Amino acid sequence: LRECLLCTPIQEMLSVLLLFLLPCCATHLPLNKHASRSLPTGKIIAGYSTGCSGQEDMILQEAERGVNLLIWSFINLRVDPVSKKQDFGFSINTTCIAAVAQELTRRGLPTSHLISIGGWDAPHPDTSYTAKEWWAFFKDWNEGYVANPELGFDGFAGIDWDVEGVNNLTSAYNEISLECFQLMGEMSHLAKGDGYLVTVVPAQSYLNPSVPQVDLSLRHSSPCAADFHYAGSNGYTALLAKYGSDTFDLVSVQLYETWSYINCKIRSLGNPPKQLREFVRSYTTPFWMDFSNITKLGIDIPPEDWHVHISPSQLLVGFSFGAGGSGKSIYIAPTDLGEALHGDDLPKENWPRGAFFWNLDLDGNRPVNGTAFNTSFASGFNDIFHTRV
Repeated sequence: LRECLLCTPIQEMLSVLLLFLLPCCATHLPLNKHASRSLPTGKIIAGYSTGCSGQEDMILQEAERGVNLLIWSFINLRVDPVSKKQDFGFSINTTCIAAVAQELTRRGLPTSHLISIGGWDAPHPDTSYTAKEWWAFFKDWNEGYVANPELGFDGFAGIDWDVEGVNNLTSAYNEISLECFQLMGEMSHLAKGDGYLVTVVPAQSYLNPSVPQVDLSLRHSSPCAADFHYAGSNGYTALLAKYGSDTFDLVSVQLYETWSYINCKIRSLGNPPKQLREFVRSYTTPFWMDFSNITKLGIDIPPEDWHVHISPSQLLVGFSFGAGGSGKSIYIAPTDLGEALHGDDLPKENWPRGAFFWNLDLDGNRPVNGTAFNTSFASGFNDIFHTRV
């Protein structure tokens, strides 16, 4: 008002009115406090990271090459056997993660951050606590411990479900229990209700439109390796059908699963680009699943919901570097994906949202399938999806 001493009467009146309105309006303006809890706009290249301290330069370089979704790995929903208290067992330095996030922002590299739950050979979520209790524990941890306001980091934008099997074939963790299934679905609903992202990253046998049978066992054989007994049978399709496909912001399928379905097809038929094109089409066209075994467990999925739909905007295609020349975990080159997507019979509106790879630390540093050849998934996928200019 001091500046209005020379104002006209009308200007002075408007200034006084503004003085009274501003506090009121400011109080009720919607604050997008957690704007960071969203996926990158447009296409996505995701990379998993198992560390931070001492790897900052590598992670930043991968982001510059194309990665715009970092998935930090892993936490597990476990309970201390002595204290009986909840625990995540997360070993990555969260201050380092916040500093990396800050530097990405400073460099003008928009990047989202998720935390992955599970991983191969990890315990499944402990169901002695409810989904509501686990979600409350996660929120307190993420917003009270991981978040770093001084570095401008809100914490993780969401959770990424990677509940898989374990090496011990007789372990109870080679089956997704009914209680675990329900916890995953209910916790996903709670996360979405609080504005968090929720994604799933099933091995291909855990979500495969080409095989309609569904159960929660992770002890099935591969179609091209009868002595391999660690495949699933579409347990994650039941998760999507029961709790809604739209609950999950991304559905990221691991093509590099040991003796995966696409691995078997490429071994017998060759032509990786053609197989990838068929993969994209099969996943983004509504597909029918036989949920009769699931309903016997008490998971109510009405017959009208036995068609599962994944939109192209949800689908990420997953790659890795192979397994030392044995062929059991397939390496598919980024150029094969590019050729697949640029085929005449796959319109751009049917392209997947993007691609992901396991993991950042190996990118450009590990020979492919036991050869002397290195590849960069980040750069190769960026040539296709152009997430970084």
